[in-house]
Amino acid sequence: MSWINRNSFLLLLLAAALAVPATAGELTVELMTPAPGDLVPVEAVEAVPVVKAAPVPREAVSVSRALAADTKLQAPESFLARSRDYWVDVTGAELGAGIPLYNLNGGALVRLNPFPGAAEATAVTPSQIEILDAAGKAVNGAVELMVTEDQLAEAGAAFPAGTTAFRLSAKTEGPLRLRASGLAADAQYVLHVFDAASDVDLSLRTLRPSYLHGQTLQVEAVLAQGAMQKIEGFVTSPAGRAWPLRLRRGADRTFVGSLTIDALEAPAPGLWEVHVQATGRLNGRTVLRSARTAFAAAVPTATLQGARIGRAKEGLAVGVALNVVTAGRFEVSGVLYGTNEEGVLVPAGLAQSAVWLEPGNGRIELTYGNEALNGVGAPYEVRDLRLADQGRMAVLHRQARGLSIR
Repeated sequence: MSWINRNSFLLLLLAAALAVPATAGELTVELMTPAPGDLVPVEAVEAVPVVKAAPVPREAVSVSRALAADTKLQAPESFLARSRDYWVDVTGAELGAGIPLYNLNGGALVRLNPFPGAAEATAVTPSQIEILDAAGKAVNGAVELMVTEDQLAEAGAAFPAGTTAFRLSAKTEGPLRLRASGLAADAQYVLHVFDAASDVDLSLRTLRPSYLHGQTLQVEAVLAQGAMQKIEGFVTSPAGRAWPLRLRRGADRTFVGSLTIDALEAPAPGLWEVHVQATGRLNGRTVLRSARTAFAAAVPTATLQGARIGRAKEGLAVGVALNVVTAGRFEVSGVLYGTNEEGVLVPAGLAQSAVWLEPGNGRIELTYGNEALNGVGAPYEVRDLRLADQGRMAVLHRQARGLSIR
């Protein structure tokens, strides 16, 4: 063999060797740097006794499946609430004197019901209701549809007991007052007004859909039109605790508020809620809007510490290391991206595993089968990496780009 042929042969051998994909044993994995918007705790929190987990099975479960290369991952988003209505608490005495209706247009829907659990509060009947103009005179034909408590019940509407509802005439615009006579002075009621024909809304959202104990909730509220005169709010937890939320003027028409999350509480179903009420002025009229939105909050009973390549008879195994503070059934999931022939990272497979872990160092393994690796190779990434506490129904970690595998 000539020198030229021998070198060409060696080059071919080298090219062939480089073309062989790395085996699992030759790959390394590292936890990537979290990006803004990721849900990552600083450290695990020692859960107090009231933070208990619901009974869950203790057997280990692991599933995986291949994904099409054009699969689109949807990032979790906060719910954007838009409100054209408002709620106010009123007494029987206030209703007897007449209270303002802050509707900007005709056709508003009005609902009146006793405050849940309030003493001395009875249902308001249609015969007790009057609509007054600015001079205090009754407006004939102001109500075009009245629905009683019994009619609402027959329709299967899920309204509080004692609810009476009506719709104002489309030709009737404010300023108006609602008067209901014959009520106990200290009786408590809830008035709900939906300004159906108005295009003035109050939007409300949290900057993230979920938070962890000790993190800072961030809230944004915007009144679409008019000048904001007053805005106030509060935050409630599923266990019924409440905190005032102070909002201040931000950029443009936005008002922002923040609150440090204290999630150590007795377990209760449901999400945390933000409630905001805004008062503004538009064309010489008062605008009143109430809005609420929800978010999740949890105690980080375990934290993700890193990962390493594990053992798999077929495919790729990634062992995710955890620091567990409170015993529970934890779940890890992630979408594996692999490099295709064009050198582009594309979705390849989804893996989920759940294991019961006691306090201390723990490990949960994600296994991606050969069907997921078909057509892709290293380098890989595990995206949408999540850690959840199943018994407490809580997401403890969510990272858009979680693990780098090379």
